[in-house]
Amino acid sequence: MPSEFIAPYVVSHVFAVLFVVLAWRRPGIAHIIAGFGFLLAGIFNLRTALTTPHVYVDGFGPHALWFYRTFIYGSFARHTLLFVGAIACGQLAIGILSFTPDLWRRLGYIGAILFLVAITPLGLCATAPSTLIFAAGFLILWGRNLAPTHVKALPRPQSPDSNPSDKQPNLLVQRLNLDFEPRQPSRAINSEYDDRAGGDLVGGPGNPTQGWVKLL
Repeated sequence: MPSEFIAPYVVSHVFAVLFVVLAWRRPGIAHIIAGFGFLLAGIFNLRTALTTPHVYVDGFGPHALWFYRTFIYGSFARHTLLFVGAIACGQLAIGILSFTPDLWRRLGYIGAILFLVAITPLGLCATAPSTLIFAAGFLILWGRNLAPTHVKALPRPQSPDSNPSDKQPNLLVQRLNLDFEPRQPSRAINSEYDDRAGGDLVGGPGNPTQGWVKLL
């Protein structure tokens, strides 16, 4: 490894490990760092592709794996601005999606994972395998983002020696129960109704049994 790559290589791996820890312990901070990181990377790559596109061929070509090296010295070298511009737009999109609601944010995390895995064969200039460690951090963020955020609280059990006044029902609830409680007719009204019914059946209120016999 050339000496000029040692410091960036070590720093990138340390930062990748810290990103995984933050994704697990502090996902809110991790997704903010990831969002700004992709936004800055997209702006940097777009500016570099417009000014000095040859640095991508000269920098990534010698250290990439053989199947990537063939592509870099072929189609990529002839249309560097087109390819790097598309990559930069993708990085900007991932950065923007990192600050959107859950569904779009998960889509951004998937894009980040695919991007990091795809640039791993670039080798030393991509500081691989730190790219895979970063991808693991985004996978953790994606899983933590799917976790439910609204959990129904369970009723708190009361201790036996709690204050007895806490166990008394609410006075408003008592009043509502009384207001909606069905009222029974008084016994005097029931007796008067029975007498009238019996009187209609037998011609007078005196003998209700005779009225039933007469009806039969």
